[in-house]
Amino acid sequence: MYLSYNQIKEMTPNIIQGKIVSQQTNEPVENVHVNILYDDGSAVSNDNGNFTLRLWNSFPITLVIEHKQFHSKLIKIQSPQKDCIISLQPNAEV
Repeated sequence: MYLSYNQIKEMTPNIIQGKIVSQQTNEPVENVHVNILYDDGSAVSNDNGNFTLRLWNSFPITLVIEHKQFHSKLIKIQSPQKDCIISLQPNAEV
């Protein structure tokens, strides 16, 4: 069996890679949950703030960015990304 280029391309996941930083300090933020809105796809940022999300969805998609010490954020992504920088605003201290 032979597969066409388009068939093989459909079998390759789309990749979104990026880094989460604090808007206040520009320092990396670890343990940030990066989820696809209305889907099961998710990733968690590492200690350098980096994350990789592999998905089969078609674009555009909406990412939900969450961390307990920062305001949540929704980001619309139009195509695969390899250098997405996402800055989060810290929650106000009580």
